[in-house]
Amino acid sequence: MSQDRGPGVIRVGTIAGIDVQIRSSWFLIAGIIAVLMAPRIEIASPGLGNLAYVAGAAFAVLLYMSVLLHEVSHALAARAYGMTVRSIELHFLGGVTEIAEEATTARREGFIAIVGPLTSLAVGGVALSLTPLAPDGLLGLSLRALAGANLIIGVLNLLPGLPLDGGRVLRALVWGATGRPLTASLVAGWVGRGLAVLA
Repeated sequence: MSQDRGPGVIRVGTIAGIDVQIRSSWFLIAGIIAVLMAPRIEIASPGLGNLAYVAGAAFAVLLYMSVLLHEVSHALAARAYGMTVRSIELHFLGGVTEIAEEATTARREGFIAIVGPLTSLAVGGVALSLTPLAPDGLLGLSLRALAGANLIIGVLNLLPGLPLDGGRVLRALVWGATGRPLTASLVAGWVGRGLAVLA
């Protein structure tokens, strides 16, 4: 069932019956990515001119497709445990999967959380493994950029502090060790605050 959407949110389709939405801020980051990538694309494939910006925008879409895979992995893991997934939303900072209820066990919490970063690392690894097949040109640049971005996304999301996926993994570990989900939330929350201060 479709959910009510707030202002600036556009429904673009469904995956496995789950609404996929993009927030209007996504277009801003897509434009920024296109502008940043265009000079590198022009170096990799000279003579494209303004088409380098079109290629940059296409890369932004490709990058966010990999972010969508990250979120879909969360959604399917939650679905596997019988949980209701309301929507997946892509926005300026990445994406979010809205799950209607909390996991009932630490093991489920940990699994749902960790599959996202593992998916990003897998996408990055596959892209990196393909770069020798296209060492030069636009394809090679795109593969290297996609690999780098996904490896960074995967590693950063594994940092052990809320609201990152790694924070939810930490919460699951503390929950499993203590049997106290509230204590686990407090620990993961404080670690997240500590990481924010260090950043």
